[in-house]
Parts: sequence; C-alpha cells; structure tokens
Amino acid sequence: MTTERVGERNRGHGAAAYDAGPLSDRSQGRSGSVALSSTVVPEPERPLSALPSTRARVLAFGAILVGGLAGALIGFGFVDIQCTGKCTTPNAIGALTGAVLAALGTAVVAVLALRAMGEWRQMGDRAGRGRA
Repeated sequence: MTTERVGERNRGHGAAAYDAGPLSDRSQGRSGSVALSSTVVPEPERPLSALPSTRARVLAFGAILVGGLAGALIGFGFVDIQCTGKCTTPNAIGALTGAVLAALGTAVVAVLALRAMGEWRQMGDRAGRGRA
C-alpha cells in the first residue's frame, strides 16, 4: 500500500490523518512522502478523591494543637483549684489528662469536618461531570 492510499483512506477523518509537514507533499506526488496515522487519546479524567486540601489538613492539625493546649490549661486549673500544699505531680497529671482528652475530642471533630469537606467536593465534581 502506498503512502497516497493511506492518505486517501484517512482523508476526512479530522485528527485521524496526520500530515508529516514538509516531508509530505502530495500535490507534487513525491514518493518519499510520509503519512502517519494517529489516534486522538481522550484526556484521562482526574480520579475522584475525598482527600481534603493541604491547607485544610494543616488548619485541622493546628486546631488539634490549640485544643490540646486549652485542655492542658483547663486540666491544670481544675486540679490546682482542688489541691492544697505541694501539688506539682497532680497538676502535671491534670494538665496531661486534659491535654490528651481535649486533643482527642478536637481530632474527632476535625476528622469529621475534613470528611464532610471531601464529600462535598466529590459531590460537586460529580455534578460538574453530569453524574450527580
């Protein structure tokens, strides 16, 4: 099959027929012309992901740290009010317990908020693609 026939077969198929540029000159009938057949590959879709943005995750981490600090202050203050005399160990235990409990509570709320944000984004992506 000659190059001319390949060009005729692909003629009229838009992007399916690819002219090799200056090497191809069909009008003068050169035998050294090159015709390449290419297929149009659709752009792959971005996979749907419920992963929140980096900024949202950093803010959630900061909120957990702030929650832990607040819990430590509350735990320390709670034990300090009740204790008389030398209370360094009970105050430290109260601060540690308050910090852990508050940080865990804040982490639960942060994870739920991040998941909700990811689901909202996923639903928006689906609606934008017409698959709601």
